This record gives sequence, structure tokens and C-alpha cells, in this order.
Amino acid sequence: MISAPVGMAGLGSPFSTPRAQRFASSLDAVSPSLSTPLFRPRTPLGPSLLNSSPVAVKADPRDTPVYIAPKPKAAPTASINDLAVEIIQDIHLLAGNPHFPAVNQHVHNCLTSPSPTYAAAYMLHLYRDCHTRDILTSALRHRIVDIAVAEEMRRLWNNRRGYVPSHQSYLDTASPRTRSPSRTPTVSVPSTPEKQPKPSRPALSVHRLPRRIFRHRPGPQDPAIAPIIKFLFERYDPPVNSGQGYALQRSVLNANYELVEYLLRRGADTMIKDRLAIILAIRAKDLRMIKLLVEPLPGAGTFKEEGDSPTTSRGKKRKIIDRVKIDSKLVREAMSATDPCEEIIHYFVNEKGAMPPLNEIMALGRD
Repeated sequence: MISAPVGMAGLGSPFSTPRAQRFASSLDAVSPSLSTPLFRPRTPLGPSLLNSSPVAVKADPRDTPVYIAPKPKAAPTASINDLAVEIIQDIHLLAGNPHFPAVNQHVHNCLTSPSPTYAAAYMLHLYRDCHTRDILTSALRHRIVDIAVAEEMRRLWNNRRGYVPSHQSYLDTASPRTRSPSRTPTVSVPSTPEKQPKPSRPALSVHRLPRRIFRHRPGPQDPAIAPIIKFLFERYDPPVNSGQGYALQRSVLNANYELVEYLLRRGADTMIKDRLAIILAIRAKDLRMIKLLVEPLPGAGTFKEEGDSPTTSRGKKRKIIDRVKIDSKLVREAMSATDPCEEIIHYFVNEKGAMPPLNEIMALGRD
């Protein structure tokens, strides 16, 4: 083995000061062991650092840097936010889940204010297993069911049961004189109208008034009688005393005089639940409401005899008794209040002739 002395000029680093003279050997040209990490930078300790004329060292092929290409970005996928409103409504209709609008904000916005046609179709699908008389009655409990939705439910239901309105059949078989000039008749009008097929199912009906339309007191800008109340009575004529007289009793609590009069003219009964409506008016100290519930309505006793001319004859009044007879129980209710209303007590005793209970009179004498 041949060794060559190394001078101070051949030191690899100016900061290294070896104490003993070092000689370069052929062992310095040996490659490192295979246990060396692949990407760890290595600097051989051969003559390239210790000798002024470095020895050529064969490069290790494992030292070649490896290029790792980045993974390509995944293509954007479609989400429920990309679906059209009609598709979301179809999913909601088929799912039958009332909590589906809570999936995210986009779905909620699509189902918050739907068209009357979709709302009617959803209600018919939701109560498809109910009896015919319960379909519209149950649907009216939802706030989304207004007059437009109720009319659309009636139209869709008539189409399903095969019902054709009379005016529709008349327009389909109308004569050329009654049609508009732009439409040219193609079929002659038969002498006798064709018999319409019998509907397969009965029509929708309302056998119970929804409580939600009576629960809230109307605001200053709202009508005293909600339009949907008049619509239900004029179209379906539901029983006004359904729900044990809830409509009248709630209207008394809300001090809605117009609605109370409207319900009384429709046949509301003040005797339900042991005259609860009058007791509520007594506790509210509302003498005007008490008179409205007890006394007959204006014009209820006016009638005309046969042969009288409507322009010359005057309406004759028939004496009508009060709707409710005031007894000692109602007087006791008025006198036992924390702060009794003297006007109500005077109305019951002096005007209606009710006798207060003896114990109440004695209690007043002791006071």
C-alpha cells in the first residue's frame, strides 16, 4: 500500500487542525456501505478532500434523485347544490320526509316558498293513505296550505277521481255562437248533453276547523276575519262547533268581535263546555263581548209578511229571547273575581234579572 504525506495546503477545511500527520490510503476510495440511506447526502473521505489531485470515484447509481410527480387533482363532482329546483322537489316528494328541507341551505331555499301546484301535490301524496274526508282536513293544519293551495288540491283531486265540472263540459260542447270568434268549432253540438261518468272517489271535504287559523290575534293591518275562514265556510261549510267550540272560545279570548259575530251567525253555540265562552268574557271584564254572546244579533228578528212590497213595507220585528239565560252561577262568577266589574254585575242583576247567590250578598254586607 502506497501512502503519500499530506501538507497543510491540502486540508479540506481551514477550521480543522489535526494533531498527527495523516496519510491518504486506497481505502478512502471504497464506496459506503449499503446500509446508508438512499437520499442522505454523502461526502466521501477520500483524496478529494485530502489530496490536491483528487482520485476519480465512481458515482453510485442510487444517488440519482428520484422525481415524484404530484397526483393529478380530482375532477369536480356534482353535488345536491347543482340540482335544479324541479329535481329537488321530486326527491322531496318521493322521500316523504318532512325534515328533508333541513339538509342544507340550498334545499331549504328551494322548498321554502314552492308553487301552489307542488304544495298541493305534496299534501295529496303525504295523506294518500287517509280517508277522503281527512285529506284536506289534515292538510289545513300546515301553514303552507292557504287558499291557493287548497284550490289546487281540489283541482288535482278532481282530475284524479275523474270529475268534470259542469261549466267545463259546457265549454267543451258549446255552440259556435257562444264560442269566441278565434276558435272554430269542429264538432256539432248534440241535442242532449252527454252524461258525465261517475267519479271514482268522493270529493274533498272539511269536517273539522283547523285551530291555527283562529289561534293568533289579527294585527292592525290584517282583516278581522281571515280570508281562509270565509273561504272554508263558503266552499266546504265545516261544522262551526267542531273541536268543542274552539273557534268561538278562541275568538272571545282574542276580543275579535267581528269574527265572534260571524261565527254566531254561522250557528256557533255558546252553551258548549258549560258556557265557557261567556265565562272567558267575564274574566276578561269585556261587557261588550258578553252582550254579543248573550243577546240576539242585530236583524235576527226582522221578517216580512207575504205580499208586502220591499220598497214600501217596513220590517216587522219578532221578539227573540236571549241566546243564553243568565243565572246565579254566572253572577257568582262575576262577583268572585279578584277585582269585580260592577258594570257586568249590574248588567246581570238589573237588566237580565238574575238573582245573585245569598252567600255572595251576605259577603258583600259584611264588607
